[in-house]
Amino acid sequence: MSRVVDIKRRVDAGTYRVAPEDIAEAVLEAGLGDRLPANFVAAQKSRRILEALAELLDEKGYRATKIADIVRHAGVARKTFYANFDSKDDAVRALVAHALPDLYERVDLASIERSGLGLLAVELAATAEVGERPEATREAVVSALDSLRDLPTSISLAEPASELLCSLPPGRHGLPREFVHSNQRARLLHAFAAAVVEHGYQPVTGANVTSRAHLSRRTFYEHFESKESLALAFVATASAPAGALLNAGGLGVGLGTLVIEVVAAGVSEGADAAASLLSGAGVALQPLIAADSARAAA
Repeated sequence: MSRVVDIKRRVDAGTYRVAPEDIAEAVLEAGLGDRLPANFVAAQKSRRILEALAELLDEKGYRATKIADIVRHAGVARKTFYANFDSKDDAVRALVAHALPDLYERVDLASIERSGLGLLAVELAATAEVGERPEATREAVVSALDSLRDLPTSISLAEPASELLCSLPPGRHGLPREFVHSNQRARLLHAFAAAVVEHGYQPVTGANVTSRAHLSRRTFYEHFESKESLALAFVATASAPAGALLNAGGLGVGLGTLVIEVVAAGVSEGADAAASLLSGAGVALQPLIAADSARAAA
């Protein structure tokens, strides 16, 4: 029985699993006159798309990866992408399900950018698929989560005096410059925390913050250079350990986002809310934590 005929039989029976050596031999034999099954060809294209997606996510991150990049990297047409996936998020969910099925079952990926945990799952799946030291990446995540265990109790951005959260009178009000600065900064920090709790950190914009704080875009930029600088200032003000962790770098987008979200939850809703969010991440990542614990004990 030829290689191609064998592949056709296994594909039709639903027992075929793609292997690189099969592809090369099947294509060579197909040149003798046989044609590869259409569902075999479709499976190869889907696989190429997911491999390209994993490499781009590992290299550029979730937000910077566009569908145009994926199809170019995979060497397929845009219509081929949409024949396999409805959107970038759909492809990302398929990648997580393929690379880390246990994690896929435990993490809500309905809106990937809505949570740091979702972004972390994507990063871990991309690393696992690319195959460049996935164990080291997982161990780093487990270690970071362990260091965050006491984070909720370190959050101490106290509610300021009521006058510091009030809107200032319009026009020339004659209030001291120091008071005006403190008032605006407090309103921006607390508005940022509330916006992150509602939307998640990544989707939040400066406009979300200024709208909640009842301040102008110009005032925002008088205090902070960007959303990122606001986030760093917010975390450092609310929790010294979390601020030190973010400023040290190396957390990755997913874990860094999770830290910001935990601190925002603590400021807006209390330590219990922050602890619940962090605990939920630990539960979702339990298969990875257990695997690394078993590896360390071996």
